[in-house]
Order: sequence, then C-alpha cells, then structure tokens
Amino acid sequence: MDWNHFTKLQKIAIAGIILILGIVLVIFNFKSQANTLKSNVLSIEKNIDTPTISATSGQSYFVELTGYVKYPGVYELKDDTMLLELIDIAGGLLPGADTEAVHKDLALSKAFNANQKVYIPGKASNASTTESSDKISINSASKTELMNLPGVGEVTAAKIIENRPYQVLEDLKKVSGIGDATYNKLVSLISL
Repeated sequence: MDWNHFTKLQKIAIAGIILILGIVLVIFNFKSQANTLKSNVLSIEKNIDTPTISATSGQSYFVELTGYVKYPGVYELKDDTMLLELIDIAGGLLPGADTEAVHKDLALSKAFNANQKVYIPGKASNASTTESSDKISINSASKTELMNLPGVGEVTAAKIIENRPYQVLEDLKKVSGIGDATYNKLVSLISL
C-alpha cells in the first residue's frame, strides 16, 4: 500500500502507534538492562562477602566415615556438622559397633575438618577375646593402647587408626613406618 492513500487522521494514528511501540520497547530495554545491572551488582557483592572455604565457613567439605556404620563412605557436609549427626546420616551404628570405644575415644559433638577420616571401631568377638585377651586389637584399640606396642609412637598409632579396618594382620605392613622388622615385633602382641 502507498502512504498517500491514507487520510491525514489515519497517518497520525499510525505514527502515534509506532511512537507508542517505540517508547514501550525503550522502556522494556531499559528495565531489562537495569535488572541485569542489579543482578551483576548483587553477584559482585556476594563474591566480596564470601570467605575462604573451610569446614566452619558454611561451605561444603568432605569427610570419610568408615568402620561399623550402616553406610560407610565419603560424605559432603555443610556448616558445623557433628560426628553424631554424620553417624545418623550414614544410617547409624551397626550392631557390632563398639559403643564404649566410640564414647571413650571419639568426640561425638566435634565438628570436622575438611578431608578428615573417622573410623567407628567394632567390638572384639568373644572367640578372639578369649583367644587373645592380652593382645591389642589393631581395629579397635585407642591411640594410647597402640602406643604401648614396641616401636609405635603417637604418629604411627594415628596412622594405624587412620588406615582401619584391617582384614588380616599383615595389612598393618601397609602403614607408613611399619616395615617387616617392626611388624615381626608386633605380630605376637596384636589381634584384629
């Protein structure tokens, strides 16, 4: 259609509609840019306020729970999760768990450090208790008890606890600092 075929009133109406559409587009574009700018400012403010990642900063971190729990594994935790809460998350203690040792050697209300490993010990069976009542269990002994073994100091005792559970006594050789000579001194004094 040719522009000259429209009456003066139709031309003014068309120009008004085009003008209104133009204003609406400009306003919409302005609001869109303002919202983008606002979200960018909020994002920058959020990044400025974010502290470095640690177990107590509200950020997530990982803890490995092994031993006598229903679902042992690596768990991603947030905030100040306590050992008691982690045990609950892992399905609770198994019937064979040594609750006395748990209460004695582990702080149930303790919050974790990132990348920490926690072992829940099991009770020694009656057969192994009567058979080796004077032997120290490498799977359930406390750090202090392990330090009573010849050649085992505080660091090695911590490594023994960290590498639990052991399936056979010879697995103890996998612990850094325990070679054949040390193992041969310990084998008659230890049990699973």
